[in-house]
Amino acid sequence: MNILIIGNTAGLTNDFILRTFPNQAVFIFGHTGVKNSRKNKITVYTKRYENDQLEDIFEFHDYDQIIYLSEYLNYGHESSGEIENLIRLLKCLQEKINTRSNLLVNNLSELQEEAKALHLTFLGPKVAEDIGDGQAAYRELLMNMGYRLWVSGLTISKGEGKVDITLNLENSGVPFYMGIGLWYNTCVMLMERVFQAQQLECRLSELLPDQTTELKASFAYSKDQNYQVKLGILSPMTQVPSVHFAMNGFEGEVMPKLATIQKDQKGTDK
Repeated sequence: MNILIIGNTAGLTNDFILRTFPNQAVFIFGHTGVKNSRKNKITVYTKRYENDQLEDIFEFHDYDQIIYLSEYLNYGHESSGEIENLIRLLKCLQEKINTRSNLLVNNLSELQEEAKALHLTFLGPKVAEDIGDGQAAYRELLMNMGYRLWVSGLTISKGEGKVDITLNLENSGVPFYMGIGLWYNTCVMLMERVFQAQQLECRLSELLPDQTTELKASFAYSKDQNYQVKLGILSPMTQVPSVHFAMNGFEGEVMPKLATIQKDQKGTDK
């Protein structure tokens, strides 16, 4: 996989690159102390951040992922050029894919699809608060970046006194690299009414883009009660669900309701 890292690259080190992107070809464009290494597949572009040079870099390789490191990762100050840098990068991406669409005005849906296809990631603890009329489009674009986990399939099988649930968890975003993927490895499936919860091991670090993993759980079940089926991914720090899912209508939830199991109605379960 070819990975391009751009933006606030000053804090990167060779050791960090090797630990975070093992066995990947990494290309860095920006001021950095990282050294070129053919053995470790690390390439550093030394030119400054300008449109014509970015266009040249996009011609050198086909990148599987582009990571934009936010200027806000420098906690000592907040750069006023953050949005300008991001828009400049996206403009070059648009030219690379031969589209004349304007980021904040025309063909936003096409640009969103390209952001998904490139597994584009926006990193940083903050995003811009005021970019005028482009705020809504900017937020829409950010929703198509980063980690995108969603439930792509759900099967419920009811037996005598129990219910078996199988769901498919899919990643349509970027890979979970070393740190984050190892932190979040526990999912919890909940069947509410008489509170029941099961913790399920799920190695998110192994769930690559466009891949699916299967999770299974069994719960005690009474035909005289209604139940809600929910799913969450636990934070290792707090042991509570903390990851948002990329499903329409559930973007703001960390434990979305996936299904309702209704009690018997004249001998028929729903």
